[in-house]
This record gives sequence, C-alpha cells and structure tokens, in this order.
Amino acid sequence: MANNAMIVSVDRIRFTWQRSKKMRVYAVGIAADNRGKVIVTEPPGSASIRHLPARNRPSEWDFFGDGYPIYQRTGGLPDIIVAHLLIVRDRRKMRQTGEIIQAIAGDESAQGVIANASSALKKAGKGGLASASALGALLPVAEIAGKIISKKKDKVLQTISGSMFLDAERKKQDSFSQTNVSPDNNMEVEVDVFLFDATADKDSIAETKEAETQLEADGLLFVQPGK
Repeated sequence: MANNAMIVSVDRIRFTWQRSKKMRVYAVGIAADNRGKVIVTEPPGSASIRHLPARNRPSEWDFFGDGYPIYQRTGGLPDIIVAHLLIVRDRRKMRQTGEIIQAIAGDESAQGVIANASSALKKAGKGGLASASALGALLPVAEIAGKIISKKKDKVLQTISGSMFLDAERKKQDSFSQTNVSPDNNMEVEVDVFLFDATADKDSIAETKEAETQLEADGLLFVQPGK
C-alpha cells in the first residue's frame, strides 16, 4: 500500500549569529500544502538563548523527542508543502504559549487572509515552479502573523521559508530530512519528515492524528482544512 499520511517536525534550530546574543525567543509556524490545508502552530514553549560564538558556545533550540510538529496530514499526500517559520524575540520575557495562535484565531482579517491563501494554494499546481508559487501564496499569512506579533510589542527576528516537492519516489520513502537556512545565514532549521501507510502503520497514523489533536487541545493550532 502507498503512504497516505505524513508529519513534518522541526527537530532543532541552530543560531549562527557572528556576535553574542542573549534573549528569550518563541516561534510561530505557518505551513500549507497544494490541497489548501493551512496550519498555524506554536511549539509548546519558548527558549532562552545565550549565544557565545567567540567562546565556541553557539546556541541551539532543540525540540526533543519527535520534535515540534509544524504540519500533519492523513488521508492522502499532497504534491507540495510550503512553510514559513517566524522566530520572535519575546520582549515581555514570558509570553504565554499559544497567545499568538489565539490572537490569529480571534482576528477576522487574519481568518480572511488564511482562507484566501487556502484558495490560492489549490491553484498552485505541481512541480518546482509551483512550489515557489505556493510559498508566495502563503506569504500573506506570515505577514499578518507578523503584524499581530508587532502589536504585542515583540519583534520578528527572522522568517525562515522552505518548500518541498513530493514526487512519486519521495512519497514512497519512510522518512527524510531537510535543512533550511535563513537568507542572512543567521539561523538553520533542521526538519524531519515522516510518511506512513495507514494500513501497515496504524500506530503511526494514530500518532499523526494525535499530534494535531494535542496541539489543538493546547491552543497551539489554527487550521484551515482545505481538501
């Protein structure tokens, strides 16, 4: 049987600034596929960064276990997945986890932007050029998330974007990894992708569904279902 479910998790974020930094950061993930599903998530916690490259002590935000799930789907694989990961400096020092997701869920203009992005993603098509088109279609969601973050007096330090094209061969794989680098080379995001067959891997499918259910229960998830 073919794989028909998957989960994409952020394994770790490496900070590669040339100069020392000390701050608290959190993240907002925005991921989507060419079937119109849009997922906005937050990891279940923030990180205290103490970055000392001159002393050979660079900082790393490691999401232990299975990582921070940024995208999940069951019932069939898409051809394209795109994502923007916002790394945010918490100026209040203890931003409540899930606060940004709740603000997005309660903002009518944000919901409208997400719905429009979902419609545009369904028209993205397939292939490498379509990946770029899908990433652009998702950009307005990242922009409105940034505006909501700004209203809370926090600062988006970096938006790290990435896409993956799932051709027939890749859809047969059990897993693969991908690293995305920020445009100014200040951060690297390591992503793990797991694909499952619903018939042969029932436990894995349950875990995939549970990842989304748990994020929703914790108030760390906003979903536009798509097809």
